[in-house]
Amino acid sequence: MFFLSFVVYVGLVWYERADEPRSDRYLLLASYLVGLSIGVHQLSLLCFFTVATFVYVRRYLGMPPFVFVSVCKLLPRRLL
Repeated sequence: MFFLSFVVYVGLVWYERADEPRSDRYLLLASYLVGLSIGVHQLSLLCFFTVATFVYVRRYLGMPPFVFVSVCKLLPRRLL
């Protein structure tokens, strides 16, 4: 559980600081932690898709963080 939450946290830190120089080091740390956590349990591979979604939304859709969080909050309500 520690690795799962830490990888998602590092992904969110990158999402907030994506415009700063040398912000890719957070993505490298997240990938390193996923590699370490595979030795503990393979459930940690699911974190890869979460961080990949952060990267896609930030780089290719250009959404600011508050819009992304609002969409994520409203999405489950729409699916019900």
